[in-house]
Amino acid sequence: MSFDDYEAGSKVEAVATFEVQMGMGAPTGAGTFNVEAGDTGEVTIKRKAGKLQWLVIKWDRLGRTFNLNADQFDLIKPG
Repeated sequence: MSFDDYEAGSKVEAVATFEVQMGMGAPTGAGTFNVEAGDTGEVTIKRKAGKLQWLVIKWDRLGRTFNLNADQFDLIKPG
């Protein structure tokens, strides 16, 4: 799927397990979580800056929001 296939409010499901990290100046290794295959979430924001594209997804099980970069879009599907 591509960036254009998702809108804010779209439901998504993880198709593989992958690691996500909290940024914003956190110490190395801090704030690392796993999104598991089958986890669901919702796209809260779509962002585009030049050629860069990413989705901001709030994951239901984690109760947290993480960025998903364009090279990771194959890790999710519409849910």
